[in-house]
Amino acid sequence: MYGNAVQFIENPDPTKTFGYTVGLTAHGHPEFLVRGLDMATTCGLLNPLAHRVIKTGEIFGHQHTAHYLGQQLLYFMRMPDAGRHLLEAAARYGSAMTALEIRIIDSWPPPPEMLAEAARRGSEGAGSSMPWWARPSSN
Repeated sequence: MYGNAVQFIENPDPTKTFGYTVGLTAHGHPEFLVRGLDMATTCGLLNPLAHRVIKTGEIFGHQHTAHYLGQQLLYFMRMPDAGRHLLEAAARYGSAMTALEIRIIDSWPPPPEMLAEAARRGSEGAGSSMPWWARPSSN
C-alpha cells in the first residue's frame, strides 16, 4: 500500500475552497475533508493527519477531537454525502469510501449548532452508540 494525496479545490470565493485526502480508504479509514483554508494550510493540516493514520494506525471517528500544532482544536464529523464532494476518492474507491469533515474550533465544547449538526450526521449511517464525551480523544 502507498500513502495519500491531497486534492485541493479552488474557488474565487475563499470560503468555498476545500481540500481532501485520497488514499486513507485503502488503509481502512475515512478520508478527511477541510474547508475554507488556502492550499498550503490545507496540505499542512491533512498530510500530518493522514501520516498519523497510515504510519501509526491512529483512528479518527465521528465527534472525535485532536489538537493541530498544539493550539487549535480539531473536531471530526461524519460526511453522509461524501461522494458528492470527494470526487477523486469516490472514483477510486466507490461505495467503500467514507469521509470525516474536519472543523477547526476555538473553544470546548463546540458551539451548540455544531453539536446539533454532528448529532444529525451521526444518525445518518453507522454510528457509535457511545456518546461523544465518553469516546477516547485522538490528542
